[in-house]
Amino acid sequence: MALKIFETAGLRVALCRNVASEKIAYIIYYCNALDSVIESISVKYGVSIAVISGVDWDNDMTPWPAKRVTAGSDDFKGLAKEFFVTLTTGIIPQIESTFGLTNAERTLFGISLSGLFSLWQWNMSDLFHNIVSISGSFWYDGFLEWFDKQDYSKHNGTAIFLLGDKECKSNIKEFSTVETATNAIVRHLESQNIDTSLTMVPGNHYQFQIERLTLGFKLIYE
Repeated sequence: MALKIFETAGLRVALCRNVASEKIAYIIYYCNALDSVIESISVKYGVSIAVISGVDWDNDMTPWPAKRVTAGSDDFKGLAKEFFVTLTTGIIPQIESTFGLTNAERTLFGISLSGLFSLWQWNMSDLFHNIVSISGSFWYDGFLEWFDKQDYSKHNGTAIFLLGDKECKSNIKEFSTVETATNAIVRHLESQNIDTSLTMVPGNHYQFQIERLTLGFKLIYE
């Protein structure tokens, strides 16, 4: 099993094919730190993996424009719809053609803002059977109010959420609401009979990302 890396639509894609499985996990990540672990994860959990990095993080992962929340940053442009089109009509077909997958069961892993994106896109399409949101940025302006009005009951897959137990202690007001928002999201999905779980893990927003990712694979594939 070998790692294959290529570029498409200005993004870096790292692929690891598990030929014994039609399951594929897509991970939208903000750096290339996963290259060292995805081969072992692929073998352990019997799944092919595609890691997509190089996205315009604050813009491609956000569903609508919103004001910045940290000093020195720019406002969010909210280009998720455009990125979703690129992902579904260009990137995914190319990956699955490269893998030789014809009937894939897809899971989308997202971390931080891509964790927000993973849940948001589930309302757009049933392309991804499962989602795993790690420290999803559900503090995003207007997201919880929007989510409360959505019907996710058409999905028969699983939604997994992981959140650091110190994330709600952020000194940034918006970030400190994330645990309350995540709990509300889980309750809403459960009320629509979605197979849903929330696991609290040690640390703040930036800690133990590889460990959390590995736990996400364990929870969805074991």
